[in-house]
Amino acid sequence: SEMYLKAQTDLKAAIALGALVPDKAPAYRYDWQQPPAWPEATCQLGDSQSPIDIPIESQRAELASEPLGVSYTAGEALFAADEEQGLVIVGGAMGMLQVGGVSYNITQVNFKTPSEHTVKGKTFDVEMQVMHKQIGGDGLVGVSVLFERKGDSSEFLESIAFDRLPNKHYPRGMSNFDLNLVKGLDGDFLSYRGSVTHPPCTQNVQWFILSTVQEMSESQRVAIDAPDMATGKSNQIKNHARQIQPRNSRPVVVHRVTTASAMPKHPIVEKNIRTFVSRACLPVSSRFGSSELRFLSSLSPSS
Repeated sequence: SEMYLKAQTDLKAAIALGALVPDKAPAYRYDWQQPPAWPEATCQLGDSQSPIDIPIESQRAELASEPLGVSYTAGEALFAADEEQGLVIVGGAMGMLQVGGVSYNITQVNFKTPSEHTVKGKTFDVEMQVMHKQIGGDGLVGVSVLFERKGDSSEFLESIAFDRLPNKHYPRGMSNFDLNLVKGLDGDFLSYRGSVTHPPCTQNVQWFILSTVQEMSESQRVAIDAPDMATGKSNQIKNHARQIQPRNSRPVVVHRVTTASAMPKHPIVEKNIRTFVSRACLPVSSRFGSSELRFLSSLSPSS
């Protein structure tokens, strides 16, 4: 039938794009009841692992900032379910992001439930991670989008039919996948330096977390709890999250885009704030002028 042929075409495309690896035992698993406990050799050892809990306001730095340099494009993509990656969206050209004059292409979009990143100990229903790779380099950037069940439906989740999740080995094609439907891409965000949240947990990721929490409806949320129709088991996204990792005094920076005027102004030494921000691996010099830098927290600029 036409439906069967379409499913086979989508499956082959998902394999070609690396979203699915047929007939291969997963290298790592997420236990449905407990946080994942991977062997030590599975992940790199280091003091900059992700995810982290975003600390209270007094433990954050703040900067007057420009919006994230996103340039996302709508187009065809595949929505697939995989035991290692969970729910993943891949496509030929989904857009790019510029950070400090360096360009990064989107490689894939992953969904985590519950959220991997937490804020002051609060866990969210869903976290979407838009992963980018540096053009001509090895750098990685993750843009994290948090979703919370509040009653209103998410236009973005509606556009990908999130209430009808793909089954394992049965990817679903989408003709107009558009990340621009995510709210808050031009608003405030947080940043810190971390790692990939799955093996090998490489520590070369600059994380940006949108301050705008997306709303999602009850029907969009309960889809996570529905069993996978292909296997009869729990959905690939359920409890698909790595446990919180130690922050180890890594700076977490709030980038004030739309709320910069609300920042209290404190006299500081220019070179000290630049030293602090450089420790967070942020490309400040190419994006911020001297008059735009501000600092707010209980952290000492020289610490």
